[in-house]
Amino acid sequence: MRGNDKEKITTANQQGLFYLIYWTWLHNYEVIALVFGALLAIGLMLYKPKRLYLLFFLGFLLLIFQYEYTKHIVQSLEEQTLQTAIVSDTQTKARKVIDFTLSRLIPFASYLGGWGLIFVGMILGGRNTKR
Repeated sequence: MRGNDKEKITTANQQGLFYLIYWTWLHNYEVIALVFGALLAIGLMLYKPKRLYLLFFLGFLLLIFQYEYTKHIVQSLEEQTLQTAIVSDTQTKARKVIDFTLSRLIPFASYLGGWGLIFVGMILGGRNTKR
């Protein structure tokens, strides 16, 4: 085989690859940005270890968890928990508590905790600068 006989990428393949990247970005742009933030925090921790970089990393990690939890985990977890924990249909209070905890409290707490850690890191980083 000669070097000229190699398969070339056709226009249809290029367009398919473009669509794959485009739709992956549209579906996951928030988590991709959060992963870049977490990787940046890890890089900064390795370059110059500081507690505030750890706060940034943990904050981004909580935000990634919140995103994935609300997008992929909460619905099946809630259904599974309700099937396991509630025996009869008359247990409406237990159903409401489980629904509130799994679909509202955990996402809100992880969102608030993630941004809270990032904010505390920003405050600590701004306070430690020399004037």
